[in-house]
Amino acid sequence: MGVIIRLIAAFFSEGYVFNFEHFDVIEPSSNAPANFDTQKPYPFYFMLHQAMFSVMHSLNIISPHSQMLIIRLIHAFFSIISLLFGYRLARAAGDKRGTYLAFSFLSFAWIIPFISVRTYAFNLAMPFIIMAVWLARISLKKYYFTSFLSGLAGGLSIAFYPYAAVYWLIFILFTLVIHKPRRFLLLLLGTWISLFLSLWSIHLIEVSSPLSVWTYLWQNLHPEQIAVNTSGWMGPVILALVLGPPLGFFVLFGFLRLRKDTIRIAAPALICFLVSTFFQNQFHQLVIAFPFIVITGSHGWSNFIEKGNSWVGRYKSLYYAMLGYFWTANSILLIWISTVAPHQPLIEALQYIGKTQKINTIVVVQPSSDFFEPIPVYYAGKSFQVKYISNSDDLDALNLFIQTHSSDSLPAYVLFLGENDLKQKVKLVSQILPYLSVEEIFKSGFTERQIRKILRQPTSGSVIVYKNNYFY
Repeated sequence: MGVIIRLIAAFFSEGYVFNFEHFDVIEPSSNAPANFDTQKPYPFYFMLHQAMFSVMHSLNIISPHSQMLIIRLIHAFFSIISLLFGYRLARAAGDKRGTYLAFSFLSFAWIIPFISVRTYAFNLAMPFIIMAVWLARISLKKYYFTSFLSGLAGGLSIAFYPYAAVYWLIFILFTLVIHKPRRFLLLLLGTWISLFLSLWSIHLIEVSSPLSVWTYLWQNLHPEQIAVNTSGWMGPVILALVLGPPLGFFVLFGFLRLRKDTIRIAAPALICFLVSTFFQNQFHQLVIAFPFIVITGSHGWSNFIEKGNSWVGRYKSLYYAMLGYFWTANSILLIWISTVAPHQPLIEALQYIGKTQKINTIVVVQPSSDFFEPIPVYYAGKSFQVKYISNSDDLDALNLFIQTHSSDSLPAYVLFLGENDLKQKVKLVSQILPYLSVEEIFKSGFTERQIRKILRQPTSGSVIVYKNNYFY
């Protein structure tokens, strides 16, 4: 069932996010707007995608729709690997009852299928860090060399997603707490070798400067982002939404009632959870901590329920009622949210204008000067200039561009994002491009419109395409 859900998400997730997916990884730098930051925060992950695109081009897979479907399916495959190793880790950490509970959370908590098919770096990092923890746990039993293999997997996870270093380095330090110095050194050595080779392979560091691995980590963890978040509500709220109130509390409560040999898995996750709750940048550590909170917390709470005293027994019915809530709510949420695509009208508009044989420039009219939304030119399947209009200065710049370029360079289309003040916007643009006519209107669905209202998004989500008849 977990596989089916991820396949559903992969097939229906086109057009959900742009900021990271298209302008840091997918969208070619030449197509990104001049005032948009296209620095690659995860270069190893970025280079892997470039390699995948090269392979697809060599196989003559050139349709953006097909390419992105393959990318999402690859991410879904890695998510399934996370499930398999998460199950094995949960089985090694406790009994069958807690293992099945943890596996159900990892398979069906809506946030996991929801994000598992997106082009986020942590989706490829997660299987490796779960694998690393599982190997490290096996190493406690008998095999020293598995600690080194664990370090290799942990280093690869950090190469994909540097924020994984927070959990992993704390995990390694706890190896000293349980008095395993040899395994500590093997974990550290394997991590350093794996991370060094990964960064060296993409020419980020030189062989002659091995200590630059730590410099890379420091630069990518952005110390300025650890400002204290005084509200401190995001972490608990997300956990409650994922697991369902008060099941999220139950898991955290059980998180503190663990076997001693499981503390090394639980403690770094709890630290990451607290960091995500009380520090400014909340998301990075929360996604890394989540599977380990679920795995260890499920065991802790299962043991507490089964072996608790008499007053605990009175609340078993509430606990099982919350499990029912989890199955019902998450089944609805994961299907609904996994298929939500708020940018679908924009993608459809770009696919439409991409069918035009000759197109050099288009104009995109933004909703307001306070809201900038770069468009994913990638989906048009061809390269062209984009002129963004959000204020009078942009209009003057467009006017100058038209006056100083030949007719072949004139905008072929004008895209109006949203229907707010549409008549006024068309009137302003028509002063410069007087031969405009409505070509197509791409509207968002009912659910999208309601979500935008709830989130107070400045646009309706609709995209109105005007054709510049003078160009043709």
